Amino acid sequence: SYFLSTREDHIAPWEATYKTTQLFSGPQRFTLAASGHIAGVVNHPQAQKYCYFENKQTPKNPQDWLDNAKEHAGSWWVHWQKWIADHAGKRVKPYSMGSKKYPVIEPAPGRYVKVTN
Repeated sequence: SYFLSTREDHIAPWEATYKTTQLFSGPQRFTLAASGHIAGVVNHPQAQKYCYFENKQTPKNPQDWLDNAKEHAGSWWVHWQKWIADHAGKRVKPYSMGSKKYPVIEPAPGRYVKVTN
């Protein structure tokens, strides 16, 4: 299991979400991204902003986890990509989009995403 929380999250405080590490068995990794609820999650690696913390251990106390965590510059995405690659199966090509009954309207992300009011 891979857990991600953000340090300044006002909706789901990381100390509370950390407690889920005590509910799961098997291999797990808790990662703490800097910033808040949105910015900490969507921090793209190319932005070169913020940082994240990792600790391979998951002690019961969240502060013990943080006290022994290592800080890394940049986005947590790269960390997750390496973790998921070690736990995923063989990479496959994506399914074809659309069908005869439901053809593709236009390439992603679609013009509705680009509409401003």
